[in-house]
Amino acid sequence: MADSPGSPATAPPPVDITAVFPALRELAGTTIRLHPRPGQPGAEDSSLGGPLLWPAGEPWPACEEPHMPDEGYVRLPGHISTWDEAGAWAAALGPGARLSTARVSLDGSPMYAEVFHLAHPPCPMIGVLQVYARDVPELPFPDGTDLFQLLWCPNNHDGPWYGPMPYAAWRRAASATSALTAPPRTTFDGPYNESIYSPAPCLLRPERVTELPHLYDLPAGLREQVAQWDSDRDADLDRPYQLQLSTAPGTKLLGHPNWVQGPSWPACLCGGRMTHLATISSAEYGSGRWQLPDVPTGSSPHGIMIGDVGAMYLFTCTARNHRPLETVVQFS
Repeated sequence: MADSPGSPATAPPPVDITAVFPALRELAGTTIRLHPRPGQPGAEDSSLGGPLLWPAGEPWPACEEPHMPDEGYVRLPGHISTWDEAGAWAAALGPGARLSTARVSLDGSPMYAEVFHLAHPPCPMIGVLQVYARDVPELPFPDGTDLFQLLWCPNNHDGPWYGPMPYAAWRRAASATSALTAPPRTTFDGPYNESIYSPAPCLLRPERVTELPHLYDLPAGLREQVAQWDSDRDADLDRPYQLQLSTAPGTKLLGHPNWVQGPSWPACLCGGRMTHLATISSAEYGSGRWQLPDVPTGSSPHGIMIGDVGAMYLFTCTARNHRPLETVVQFS
């Protein structure tokens, strides 16, 4: 679903900060706010949580990575008193099992630990985001493709981040002449995972917005000047750089990441810094200029919750035609 009259309109910046700091002008970028709204998308629509246009003859992605146990920390047998003993106990649970972290007792009370294991068959992924080039032509589609699809395993994983395991596919829509109508059903490690990682179907209303980098993505000298300018206006919450003038919140494509904890840019194997491809956000619409008049503050029509109202940031390298995917997850 593409831009149309009546689509959401982000308010203009309350202050032209580029007039105060002209160096910011060359750092501006365009992000596409997706504004997901509850709906009934089909496979021919750009959507969040809707059905994917997937060729019937192509294998559906499945996750084979270790999952975090839904119960979190588990109590270890009473005879265990060291990290090595805890690791050996975890390894004996079965193939692929291992200890992640442990709370070691110093006073004789029981130890607790997180244990990751492969006590499940390959877990079919679920569709999360689908974007057609006709709706967002700015996406870095590889040669010969016009459709971006994001899937994930809707369980918590042991890796650089805590949360779902994503997978990206780029394809030519016209090549899916026989579409898969019934993807394999996934397995949730617990009902809570199903409630927060299985997005409700939403149509998209893409809106292009000019934004500026996160404060801590600015060059050091400029960052200090903007931070001081921001600090001088702390009493006026409609104006500070971080809240109103820099990065757009919510699920979006391209532009600048709206970091929760601070910059964490991945590097590609080719040596360059990767490009921000997409953000999947727990909270959609922010406040102040980012708030839409018909949407409650912090509303999340898709129901996704990553950590404590966090976000998944996806990155790719536009210098490599297969578009490698890297992931950063942050939450409070």
